[in-house]
Amino acid sequence: MNKDVNSLLPIGTVVLANGGEKKIMIIGLLPIENNVRYDYIAVLYPEGYIDDKHFYMLNQSDIKEICIEAEDNEETKRFRQKLHDYVNKQ
Repeated sequence: MNKDVNSLLPIGTVVLANGGEKKIMIIGLLPIENNVRYDYIAVLYPEGYIDDKHFYMLNQSDIKEICIEAEDNEETKRFRQKLHDYVNKQ
């Protein structure tokens, strides 16, 4: 897989998905569910994590609007580099 992790939104970003009425917050990047890799895993905003039935897998193309973009700093850049290295080894 050759995924450009630098194009992904930072963890903590709040978005509105296509067809969605409620905002969700990104809590992880490149999760896998049922052998399918998505760009993001998210939870309801502002509620946060409720249980394992209330989370959402989505891709960049599923995002209608960025409501609040989280900070992208040196720590997140180092994380993205590690994630990039890991994902592109597979």
